[in-house]
Amino acid sequence: MSTDFYFVGLGNPGPGYAPTRHNIGFLLVDRLLAAAADVEKTKPPVLAKLAECWKGQLDGRHVVFVKPTTFMNNSGDAVAALLKIFPMDISSQLILAYDELDLPAGSVRLRLKGSAGTHRGMESVIAAVGHGNFPRIRLGIGPKPAAAKAEDFVLAPFKREERDLAESALVKAEELFRAVLKHGWDLAVSKYQPAILGGPEQ
Repeated sequence: MSTDFYFVGLGNPGPGYAPTRHNIGFLLVDRLLAAAADVEKTKPPVLAKLAECWKGQLDGRHVVFVKPTTFMNNSGDAVAALLKIFPMDISSQLILAYDELDLPAGSVRLRLKGSAGTHRGMESVIAAVGHGNFPRIRLGIGPKPAAAKAEDFVLAPFKREERDLAESALVKAEELFRAVLKHGWDLAVSKYQPAILGGPEQ
């Protein structure tokens, strides 16, 4: 049974990090797993110490869902192992989801390629892959208060007033990924992203 997509959410392992802004990529994986059918946890030997991995079906497509357990700044180690195990077209089958400090809380952007920006986890992934020509879902967690350090801000839990915005972002991100599953990348970006986000970009 061939796999159509490999969905990697970025975050930090362990219960202490679970409610933090930096882990919204993990929260999106959780949301997609809850919607998927025939979910089965799998432990390929090469990935065993680097990531948690599940297989499932979503909207008729076979998806492997991945949460690296390497801590955020070494996420590329898990992605490199994933690429060794599963032959794939990186530009169309691999998708990353992660928190984006440069986007306002509640906003989402689907991109087919790009740089890491200031995100250390994505820096690690791009270094491991060798390029940034793969899709990603960026989940806004900003803006950061001017006096706050970026590391402290992303590793802090969502404030009460941010929780609804985070949930809204997760809902929109799920819709976007499911648009990809049903209609492909080009239509998901050009047609469904504006409709789901309520405008050209959010």
